[in-house]
Amino acid sequence: MKTAINVRPYQIMCLICRIGRDEEANYYFEEKLDNLQKAIMADLNQPLLLRCNVESTFRFQNPGTELDTPEGELFNLRRDLTILQRLGLTPGSVYPATDLIRLFVNELKDCSDICGAPPNSIEIWQGCKFATSGNYERGLKDALTTLGGIRPKSQRIACKQETAPQMYKHKVLEIRPHHLLCMICFLDGKTLEELQPIDEDHLYEVLEICQENPHIPIKLVAGPCMICPPCHGFDPHSGTCSAAFGMGLRDQKKDLDTLRLLGLKYGDVLSAVELYNLIFDRIENFTAVCGFTTAHRTGPAWSVCSGENDIDGRKAFYEGKKCGLHIPGIKKHLE
Repeated sequence: MKTAINVRPYQIMCLICRIGRDEEANYYFEEKLDNLQKAIMADLNQPLLLRCNVESTFRFQNPGTELDTPEGELFNLRRDLTILQRLGLTPGSVYPATDLIRLFVNELKDCSDICGAPPNSIEIWQGCKFATSGNYERGLKDALTTLGGIRPKSQRIACKQETAPQMYKHKVLEIRPHHLLCMICFLDGKTLEELQPIDEDHLYEVLEICQENPHIPIKLVAGPCMICPPCHGFDPHSGTCSAAFGMGLRDQKKDLDTLRLLGLKYGDVLSAVELYNLIFDRIENFTAVCGFTTAHRTGPAWSVCSGENDIDGRKAFYEGKKCGLHIPGIKKHLE
């Protein structure tokens, strides 16, 4: 088990802020930030343990004031706790670095109320000297490339160009279970002539293969599959997905829910036509899998695919059922 690095929440904001600085202005605890950035860049899945000083039952993880910046005790207390509150996280939690960076970038679009000073503030609430510099907002634009593990677009395009033709050479398709539902929504009842291959994945290619060869075997596999390599969130080194905060968790949950409803397990092999007839017979509602039954977001890692509280889910799913994915031999569900 890899050892987690202790991190104050504000330090993640500082890392992002430093990326956007126009000149070599010195940040507090620069060496600590350098070491943290190196560790993240060396291993995107490096666990980070969020620690901050609190008075509540979460004080078991209090780190002390060694890394408090000079703006004062109250400012330091509020800054860390405000960050956690905005992100829906708690002190003492551990997250992979790449997931955490994505959450900061997606949810904290400016630092003014977190690091800055309110109107007519007294001295103890003057805030960070970089709060109004624009550094943080500029840093957000490059944070995912620098810290979060997004591959350069040129690499992803090259990956797509290399792996897409290879899809048509496989005798067996290895697909994670819930991606079979993604294929339905991607098609949205259209014909392939109305669609185009996309840079982010191989959904189009797998659909075309299944339409041309309805009896091609599909093996159900755990984790990222042959659809994933061009995706911006796929890490080819670890074989993991972090396209959004907690995405690997909710994708695994969707995979397991799909297997449960189909009465199958990882490693099972069925033809495309057999598998989709089973899906259309047993999965009546999109939300049963991709909305975790309730279509209710229970936390930052558990967003639902079609939107919170949309109990019916994406209409594209039902359009796909109606046309049977245009795969010969699949029963069309016209109701």
